[in-house]
Amino acid sequence: MINFSGISCSSLLGRALRWPLRLIPDGAVVRVVQGPLRGKRWIAGSSNHGCWLGSYEAAKQGRMIEFVRPGMVCWDVGAHVGFYTLLFAELVGPGGRVFAFEPFPRNVDLLRRHVEMNGYGNVRIFPCALGAVDGEVGFDPAPDASMGRSRCRVRGRIPCLPQQRSKPRT
Repeated sequence: MINFSGISCSSLLGRALRWPLRLIPDGAVVRVVQGPLRGKRWIAGSSNHGCWLGSYEAAKQGRMIEFVRPGMVCWDVGAHVGFYTLLFAELVGPGGRVFAFEPFPRNVDLLRRHVEMNGYGNVRIFPCALGAVDGEVGFDPAPDASMGRSRCRVRGRIPCLPQQRSKPRT
Protein backbone atom coordinates (compact mmCIF):
# COMPACT_ATOMS: atom_id res chain seq x y z
CA MET A 1 0.00 0.00 0.00
CA ILE A 2 1.31 3.44 -0.88
CA ASN A 3 0.98 5.81 2.06
CA PHE A 4 0.08 9.02 0.23
CA SER A 5 -0.87 10.61 3.57
CA GLY A 6 2.66 10.04 4.84
CA ILE A 7 4.14 12.44 2.27
CA SER A 8 4.43 15.82 3.95
CA CYS A 9 2.20 18.52 2.50
CA SER A 10 4.97 21.04 3.13
CA SER A 11 7.35 19.28 0.73
CA LEU A 12 7.42 20.04 -2.99
CA LEU A 13 6.44 16.44 -3.79
CA GLY A 14 3.57 16.58 -1.28
CA ARG A 15 2.23 19.84 -2.74
CA ALA A 16 2.56 18.48 -6.31
CA LEU A 17 0.70 15.28 -5.42
CA ARG A 18 -2.10 17.15 -3.63
CA TRP A 19 -2.65 19.85 -6.26
CA PRO A 20 -4.91 17.72 -8.55
CA LEU A 21 -7.06 16.76 -5.55
CA ARG A 22 -8.45 20.32 -5.56
CA LEU A 23 -10.17 19.50 -8.86
CA ILE A 24 -12.40 16.86 -7.24
CA PRO A 25 -15.65 18.55 -6.19
CA ASP A 26 -16.73 18.25 -2.57
CA GLY A 27 -19.66 15.87 -2.49
CA ALA A 28 -18.47 13.74 -5.40
CA VAL A 29 -18.78 10.04 -4.64
CA VAL A 30 -15.51 8.25 -5.32
CA ARG A 31 -14.24 4.71 -4.79
CA VAL A 32 -11.60 3.95 -2.17
CA VAL A 33 -8.41 3.27 -4.13
CA GLN A 34 -6.53 0.81 -1.89
CA GLY A 35 -6.47 -0.92 1.47
CA PRO A 36 -9.14 -2.97 3.24
CA LEU A 37 -11.92 -0.61 2.07
CA ARG A 38 -10.82 -0.76 -1.57
CA GLY A 39 -13.82 -0.29 -3.87
CA LYS A 40 -16.09 1.10 -1.14
CA ARG A 41 -17.82 4.41 -1.81
CA TRP A 42 -16.68 7.62 -0.13
CA ILE A 43 -17.82 11.23 -0.33
CA ALA A 44 -14.90 13.43 -1.42
CA GLY A 45 -14.56 16.51 0.73
CA SER A 46 -16.13 14.83 3.75
CA SER A 47 -12.70 14.37 5.30
CA ASN A 48 -9.04 13.98 4.47
CA HIS A 49 -8.38 12.76 0.90
CA GLY A 50 -6.33 9.99 2.48
CA CYS A 51 -9.61 8.27 3.39
CA TRP A 52 -10.61 7.56 -0.19
CA LEU A 53 -6.99 7.12 -1.28
CA GLY A 54 -6.95 4.31 1.32
CA SER A 55 -3.84 5.58 3.08
CA TYR A 56 -5.46 7.52 5.94
CA GLU A 57 -3.64 6.63 9.18
CA ALA A 58 -2.12 3.57 7.49
CA ALA A 59 -0.34 2.34 10.63
CA LYS A 60 -3.55 2.50 12.69
CA GLN A 61 -5.44 0.68 9.94
CA GLY A 62 -2.81 -2.04 10.13
CA ARG A 63 -3.28 -2.36 13.89
CA MET A 64 -7.05 -2.62 13.50
CA ILE A 65 -6.63 -5.33 10.88
CA GLU A 66 -4.43 -7.25 13.34
CA PHE A 67 -6.91 -7.11 16.21
CA VAL A 68 -10.46 -6.90 14.85
CA ARG A 69 -11.96 -10.25 13.88
CA PRO A 70 -15.22 -11.44 12.29
CA GLY A 71 -18.09 -11.55 14.75
CA MET A 72 -16.64 -8.97 17.15
CA VAL A 73 -18.42 -5.90 18.50
CA CYS A 74 -16.62 -2.57 18.00
CA TRP A 75 -17.39 0.92 19.27
CA ASP A 76 -16.28 3.91 17.25
CA VAL A 77 -16.39 6.75 19.77
CA GLY A 78 -16.11 10.09 17.99
CA ALA A 79 -16.85 8.43 14.67
CA HIS A 80 -16.49 11.65 12.67
CA VAL A 81 -17.70 10.80 9.14
CA GLY A 82 -17.12 7.08 9.45
CA PHE A 83 -13.76 5.96 8.14
CA TYR A 84 -13.14 3.62 11.07
CA THR A 85 -16.84 2.76 11.29
CA LEU A 86 -16.61 1.41 7.73
CA LEU A 87 -13.32 -0.33 8.47
CA PHE A 88 -14.77 -2.02 11.57
CA ALA A 89 -17.95 -2.98 9.69
CA GLU A 90 -15.85 -4.60 6.99
CA LEU A 91 -13.59 -6.42 9.45
CA VAL A 92 -16.31 -7.75 11.80
CA GLY A 93 -18.46 -8.86 8.88
CA PRO A 94 -22.19 -9.47 8.91
CA GLY A 95 -21.95 -11.51 12.14
CA GLY A 96 -20.39 -8.61 14.06
CA ARG A 97 -21.71 -5.22 15.17
CA VAL A 98 -20.39 -1.68 15.10
CA PHE A 99 -21.73 1.07 17.36
CA ALA A 100 -20.74 4.53 16.09
CA PHE A 101 -21.08 7.60 18.34
CA GLU A 102 -20.81 11.10 16.88
CA PRO A 103 -22.31 14.33 18.28
CA PHE A 104 -21.77 16.81 15.42
CA PRO A 105 -24.85 16.87 13.09
CA ARG A 106 -22.88 17.51 9.87
CA ASN A 107 -20.68 14.51 10.63
CA VAL A 108 -23.65 12.31 11.60
CA ASP A 109 -25.24 13.01 8.21
CA LEU A 110 -22.06 12.06 6.34
CA LEU A 111 -21.53 9.03 8.59
CA ARG A 112 -25.06 7.79 7.78
CA ARG A 113 -24.52 8.37 4.08
CA HIS A 114 -21.22 6.45 4.07
CA VAL A 115 -22.77 3.50 5.93
CA GLU A 116 -25.89 3.43 3.72
CA MET A 117 -24.15 3.82 0.36
CA ASN A 118 -21.89 0.89 1.22
CA GLY A 119 -24.76 -1.30 2.43
CA TYR A 120 -23.49 -2.04 5.93
CA GLY A 121 -26.36 -3.49 7.95
CA ASN A 122 -24.17 -4.25 10.95
CA VAL A 123 -23.73 -0.59 12.03
CA ARG A 124 -25.84 1.35 14.51
CA ILE A 125 -25.29 5.11 14.69
CA PHE A 126 -25.86 7.12 17.86
CA PRO A 127 -25.98 10.90 17.28
CA CYS A 128 -24.45 11.75 20.66
CA ALA A 129 -21.20 11.96 22.58
CA LEU A 130 -20.08 9.60 25.30
CA GLY A 131 -18.83 10.82 28.64
CA ALA A 132 -18.15 9.83 32.21
CA VAL A 133 -21.55 11.01 33.50
CA ASP A 134 -25.15 11.06 32.32
CA GLY A 135 -26.53 14.37 31.20
CA GLU A 136 -26.76 16.82 28.36
CA VAL A 137 -24.12 19.31 27.34
CA GLY A 138 -23.62 21.58 24.37
CA PHE A 139 -21.09 20.84 21.67
CA ASP A 140 -18.60 23.34 20.26
CA PRO A 141 -17.38 22.32 16.81
CA ALA A 142 -13.89 23.41 15.83
CA PRO A 143 -12.95 24.97 12.46
CA ASP A 144 -11.90 21.46 11.39
CA ALA A 145 -15.00 19.21 11.47
CA SER A 146 -12.93 16.33 12.84
CA MET A 147 -12.47 18.22 16.10
CA GLY A 148 -14.78 19.65 18.73
CA ARG A 149 -15.48 19.52 22.42
CA SER A 150 -18.33 19.38 24.84
CA ARG A 151 -19.45 22.66 26.33
CA CYS A 152 -19.82 22.03 30.02
CA ARG A 153 -19.29 24.91 32.40
CA VAL A 154 -20.44 25.51 35.93
CA ARG A 155 -19.48 28.97 37.16
CA GLY A 156 -16.77 29.04 34.52
CA ARG A 157 -15.14 25.76 35.59
CA ILE A 158 -14.63 22.59 33.60
CA PRO A 159 -15.43 19.71 34.05
CA CYS A 160 -18.95 19.67 35.35
CA LEU A 161 -19.74 16.62 37.39
CA PRO A 162 -22.97 15.87 39.20
CA GLN A 163 -22.99 16.14 42.96
CA GLN A 164 -22.04 12.90 44.63
CA ARG A 165 -24.82 11.17 46.51
CA SER A 166 -24.11 10.17 50.08
CA LYS A 167 -25.89 6.86 49.59
CA PRO A 168 -27.19 5.00 46.56
CA ARG A 169 -30.84 5.29 45.49
CA THR A 170 -33.05 2.36 46.31
